[in-house]
Amino acid sequence: MKLKLIEIINCNTVLNELSTNKSNNVRAVYKIAKISKALKNEMELVEEQRLNIIKKYCEMDDNGLPKIDDGQYIIPAENTKLLQQELENFLSIEVDIDIDPLTLSDLEGFDLSSRQLTELFVIMEEN
Repeated sequence: MKLKLIEIINCNTVLNELSTNKSNNVRAVYKIAKISKALKNEMELVEEQRLNIIKKYCEMDDNGLPKIDDGQYIIPAENTKLLQQELENFLSIEVDIDIDPLTLSDLEGFDLSSRQLTELFVIMEEN
């Protein structure tokens, strides 16, 4: 299944939320766990590259390390647009992920918000 990196991030967030949701649908819980595992592997690569892109545009201290203020990288104003553009280009990359798509019946018994369902559409098929 082809997914954009941003779709992987969004799906991963929802699947993590669902992992705390108690359901009696053991088949669906297992399927969600398998999809989560496949997305987690890709997420590690995405996060590593995302941080490399951010570090490329952030301020550096005298030791060549990124400056951080209150847990956030300090990005000079002149680099903000460049950073945003490079991140958008990066997150629009499509990759192949080997997963079995979810169906609506897989999600029976889960309490889903409309946002969560919308994010999962990219990994769903009709049943």
